[in-house]
Amino acid sequence: MVLVSFSIQRNWYRLTSRSSSEMHQKLRFFQALRFLTMTLVVFGHAVLLLVITPTSHPEKLEMLMHDIGSMILTNGVQITQTFLAMSGTLLAIQFLDFAEQRNGRVGFLYVPMAIVIRYI
Repeated sequence: MVLVSFSIQRNWYRLTSRSSSEMHQKLRFFQALRFLTMTLVVFGHAVLLLVITPTSHPEKLEMLMHDIGSMILTNGVQITQTFLAMSGTLLAIQFLDFAEQRNGRVGFLYVPMAIVIRYI
């Protein structure tokens, strides 16, 4: 079972398959926004590497920081908090949907067991 976790074919199918449930269809836009914020977080970290490395023309870098796009990226706390809030909301929705399927019988071991089952 552990070897299947690293299967390219199985993981590719899971990445490219779409859920047909009504809840997932309604949350597609929310997932797209979460993807956008995740992309901004990754891009912000890549730009951070450029900012902290020595450069021969620091004036250009300083002028770049006056651009509105650079201001948004360097103000990454809000982007990160937005990403974490959206991810937490989606996790809560999924957990409540799971609890509804089990008629409210969800214990404290659900989250650790879900993590273990995910990797087995």
